[in-house]
Amino acid sequence: MGRFGLSAGSTRHAHGRWHGRFAISLGLSALTAMLLGVAADPQLAQAAPGTITGHVTDGSSNNLQGVFVTARNLNGSSSTDTTDSSGNYMIADLPTGPYIVHFEASGVVGDFATEYYDGKPTFGSADRVSVTDGQTTSNIDASLAAGATITGHVTDDSNAAIEGVCVEVLAPDGEEEFSSRTDLAGNYSIPHVAAGSWTLYFDAEPDFCVSSGNFASEYYNDKPDFDSADPVVVTAGTTISNINASLASLNDLSVQLAGLGSGTVTSSPAGIDCGVTCSAQFNDGAQVILTASAASGSAFTGWSGGGCLGTDTCMVTINADTAVTASFSPKPPNTKISGVKIDQAHGSATFEFELVGGVTAKASSGFQCALLKKKHAKPRFNACKSPKKYKHLKPHGYIFEVRGFNANGKDPTPAKKNFRIRG
Repeated sequence: MGRFGLSAGSTRHAHGRWHGRFAISLGLSALTAMLLGVAADPQLAQAAPGTITGHVTDGSSNNLQGVFVTARNLNGSSSTDTTDSSGNYMIADLPTGPYIVHFEASGVVGDFATEYYDGKPTFGSADRVSVTDGQTTSNIDASLAAGATITGHVTDDSNAAIEGVCVEVLAPDGEEEFSSRTDLAGNYSIPHVAAGSWTLYFDAEPDFCVSSGNFASEYYNDKPDFDSADPVVVTAGTTISNINASLASLNDLSVQLAGLGSGTVTSSPAGIDCGVTCSAQFNDGAQVILTASAASGSAFTGWSGGGCLGTDTCMVTINADTAVTASFSPKPPNTKISGVKIDQAHGSATFEFELVGGVTAKASSGFQCALLKKKHAKPRFNACKSPKKYKHLKPHGYIFEVRGFNANGKDPTPAKKNFRIRG
């Protein structure tokens, strides 16, 4: 299957390529004229459309009947004709503009390579054919070389055949030129391939290709991306066999955020970035490290599910679909002493303080203060407000402590200030 064909097919787009055959038969209807911008100019609307004609032979100059010839303009619209018994074709009703002309011999007895005008193997390398209203652009001919066939077998990581995998033959620029799908036995065959160096992609996308199961797509030969893929070198008239793939099974890892606090969870390898992306697929048996990060004013309180416990990072081994929950709770406030005034003459001390972070409504927040004479004495906290003033202090060293509280608890590290009243 090539870039052009006789029947309308899928418009799924991946790798910058159109999948499936597509050819829309064009007449100079009112809709076509509107889409091409012709109707905006009455003079152009009345002009006769252009025509492309040509002749198709094999490498021995024998006429080829049944070759699908497609002309596609740069808007993506296309029109097709089939060569007759003399190898001739004519594509009419073409608005002015440049076209790519494609020759596909899938309807011809024998294996001939698909090509573009003028003798080019890929869409990106094709010569443009200029069409002018009211004129015939002739001698857009082709001599088709012997085609090659690429075959192979696709299995999962337990060596079971996978049906429906989209096998795509990509040009050096990454554009898809040929494609097929694996059968019930996991086999595929792609004929009419032109000689050259190609890249194969095994696409296991569940929504379009594989009807059941989750598998990791890959490039030949077990490579993760286009740039690292092994090339498949094709010689005219040959069959390139055993271009196989074993696709790793995929399992879902999902993360749920719980609790009244807030935070995020990320994964290594990448995939999870929750709260934006809270689920991802990983290869069966993969080990994924999850890291929880609490937002300001919150604390991470622990994992559950997937074998995760505690508050450290968690390594999850993905042997099946796995769900993990990360819990966050609001933190108690921090307390800050913002002002101190020691009046030595009157033996008094005044302290100002405030809550920093984790602050809730005033109705559920407040302060507790304590004044100690001994460094290691246990403070006895009592409710207080800022400013807090202590009077009639005898000469001595003192420690002032204050802790804020809110609905999330008391500050576990009270703010402290050492001072001395001199005699």
